[in-house]
Amino acid sequence: MALRKNSLWLLVSYLIVSVCLTAISHLFKTSSLLYYLLAAVGLIGAIIMYLANQRFAAYQNWLEKKTVSRWKILLLAFGGAIILLLAQQLCFWLEKVLLQQTMISQNTTAMLTIIKNYPVYLIYVLVAAPIMEELVFRKAIFGNLITLTNPLIAGIISCLLFSVVHADGHFLTYAVIGGILCWIYAKSGRLQSSMIAHMLMNLVIVIISFK
Repeated sequence: MALRKNSLWLLVSYLIVSVCLTAISHLFKTSSLLYYLLAAVGLIGAIIMYLANQRFAAYQNWLEKKTVSRWKILLLAFGGAIILLLAQQLCFWLEKVLLQQTMISQNTTAMLTIIKNYPVYLIYVLVAAPIMEELVFRKAIFGNLITLTNPLIAGIISCLLFSVVHADGHFLTYAVIGGILCWIYAKSGRLQSSMIAHMLMNLVIVIISFK
């Protein structure tokens, strides 16, 4: 019962936030308020989802029941961020060699263009999106699904859905990133590790792109 409540809260709230963000993008597409609204709604959605997971729909799957030191959580977060960045570049290269795809992500390019003109959007990119995505793809889909199936199947489902949601053609890259984030979460037993790793990856990409 607790597992179902937790999963439903996270999935439904993520869906609602996504619909709201899409609606705002259409209704305010010519307004200078657009990215302020997207950042605000995204942040509010992330806070609601985080509180749901921690309080009124709290549930600990078996990954989260292990005792882990803060040092291990931080090590996996910072080390995981480095692994994510290296894996991203490797996957981009493989997609270029094997699939003749560009090494430039359309999502990343669009994100950086928006940030350049509307720095407030950093709130969404560096805080809101990583929190919401980790709660949905790592907790609700991967961590909670492990209770019903085995880690491999749960991981594959999580990675595939994560890749589809980010669909800009780099399916391999996003699937691998999703897999590494699942590994970080599984090893630490704490979403904070994968959240921080996700945030750091996005931050480094932004910093490097604007150097």
